[in-house]
Amino acid sequence: MSLVKKNSLHSLLPAFMLLLVTTMIADSQGDDNLGTKVMVEVNNSLPGDASFNIHCKSKDDDLGIHIIGVYQNYKFKFKVNFWATTLFFCGIRWQGGGVTFDIYYAKRDLNRCPHHCLWLVREVGVMGFQQDKPTPDIIIPWDN
Repeated sequence: MSLVKKNSLHSLLPAFMLLLVTTMIADSQGDDNLGTKVMVEVNNSLPGDASFNIHCKSKDDDLGIHIIGVYQNYKFKFKVNFWATTLFFCGIRWQGGGVTFDIYYAKRDLNRCPHHCLWLVREVGVMGFQQDKPTPDIIIPWDN
């Protein structure tokens, strides 16, 4: 005969699951930056008085179309999801061309730019920078 009643096991299961999830969340908040806020910044570094249109989306959010003028920038913030599958992509268009690309992809950017992802829109294309690094590590040329 069992000393533990069947009903008491059912009451312990939710508590065990809560403990497991809490432990996983605490572990995920450590070195890999899950759950922390990230800011993506896109600066207009085009020649002359050129502006560009930017339209960014994720699976769940459409951030709309924005016109970014001379010396202006566009910024948005979000939290990386628990599964590290956060993805934002953008289309950028100007008189010299256009491109659509992943502006934030957690698997690529979680350590590359954990809190601030900087992009410059230039005549040669869109350039991405690792956090606190002066030279671009990603260069995406314009589609003509």
